[in-house]
Amino acid sequence: MRKLSGLLTLSLLGFSVLGGPALSADLTWEQAGFGKPVFQRLDLKGALPASARYTHELRPTFVVFRKAGWTPEKVKAQATCTQRVLSQCGLKMAGVDIWTVDAPHASVSLFRETGLEFGATGEFGFNEPGEHYPGTCYQVAAATPLKARPIVYFIRKFDEDPMAPDPGVNAWAAPARFNQGKPYVRSNSPLLDTAWMTSLIVGPQYAAERDPTYCTTAHELGHVLGHLDHLSEGERNLMADTPQKVNGSLTRTQCSAILKHPSVRRL
Repeated sequence: MRKLSGLLTLSLLGFSVLGGPALSADLTWEQAGFGKPVFQRLDLKGALPASARYTHELRPTFVVFRKAGWTPEKVKAQATCTQRVLSQCGLKMAGVDIWTVDAPHASVSLFRETGLEFGATGEFGFNEPGEHYPGTCYQVAAATPLKARPIVYFIRKFDEDPMAPDPGVNAWAAPARFNQGKPYVRSNSPLLDTAWMTSLIVGPQYAAERDPTYCTTAHELGHVLGHLDHLSEGERNLMADTPQKVNGSLTRTQCSAILKHPSVRRL
């Protein structure tokens, strides 16, 4: 292990050793409150189905909290299954930039700030009380010294208020638009185009309740990239609204929406 440009580098489980890209924000990881940043770039060439024809590419960033239940193998498995699902759309991930860090304030579990505010016009969005408090998704996203999106965070779990409308959430996304095209988060929110995966999704019970082709990270990126809502008609799909109905399939309409996201580049 050696230090390059102030960043520790190493190679494991197929990750290539690189010095790391230049941070696009003013602060370093340490100055922003994250500890011991390690950069790896995961090459997914071996995960690309040979039969797929690729017309677009995406380079997401994964931010993995140490001591949150995420091993490199589990993170790599989420990247691989996400690529498998997105291949249906002709979309390949041109590598995944992975930052492994110590969480700010050692908060490997976070609050989501999920108070939805319905206005008189029917628009709704996040009430973000976590702006000035540690231990929230908002605070972590705001502190992350990267401007590129989407970012997928890998944490331990959500610390929810037991009176919250949807306690026990295993994963969550913050797209720009959601639910029949209405705003979900403010366009200037640091939460915009982020997804949050808890280590609960790699537990045996979670997997046993879902089709083996389903991929949770791909589902949350479906919200982020395509602004896709949950399907409530009972059809089997990546975006179905129950564990019994989810699988790894996407429709042409869903793929078309995903490919329109600004972070997706035409080849």
